Amino acid sequence: MCYECGCNNTMTTMSGDSITEITFQRAAKGAGITVEQAKRATLELLKRELGESKEPYATRA
Repeated sequence: MCYECGCNNTMTTMSGDSITEITFQRAAKGAGITVEQAKRATLELLKRELGESKEPYATRA
């Protein structure tokens, strides 16, 4: 979906800056990881940014 508006459609682009499934595909490819890994890393970062997790930030080896 355009993850920012909550429309629940993973391929909808509400604007040129929308975060979509393609965003995660491109990010994963660029980082050499799977789409699931990119989404999980994003989820963990968002939890920390929103104060919902006190887990330390991970570092890439």
